[in-house]
Amino acid sequence: MNKSRIQINGVWYVREDSIKPSDFEFNIKDITFYKGCVYENETSCFDVSKLDNYPDTLSIKYTDKRPSDREDWTEHDWDNVSWIKGLIEENPESIQEIDDLEESDIKVLIRILQHLKQIDWIPNEEI
Repeated sequence: MNKSRIQINGVWYVREDSIKPSDFEFNIKDITFYKGCVYENETSCFDVSKLDNYPDTLSIKYTDKRPSDREDWTEHDWDNVSWIKGLIEENPESIQEIDDLEESDIKVLIRILQHLKQIDWIPNEEI
């Protein structure tokens, strides 16, 4: 075994070359920016985000905070734009998909989405 090794504090390690900036490619154009907003109360947290360069994308991260132990909180990610449109329009079929949420949290989510649409954060042509 002829690998280059070094000893540090009595422990032997295999020496690795560091990565030089020229060893990888980075393109600033590969960065994607997004808009986001968060609403949180005692029972839930809604984190709504949208990619800047992809106007037809929208995602909601929901955290169910009802269990008293934080380790038991659950998270759900929703990104079905048709379903989100149904929530904005208060479509019963869309609402039925989240009927395990507290009724007050369902109302909050719908109101958040309606507000985002009202202030053109979610333009009509996108949703």
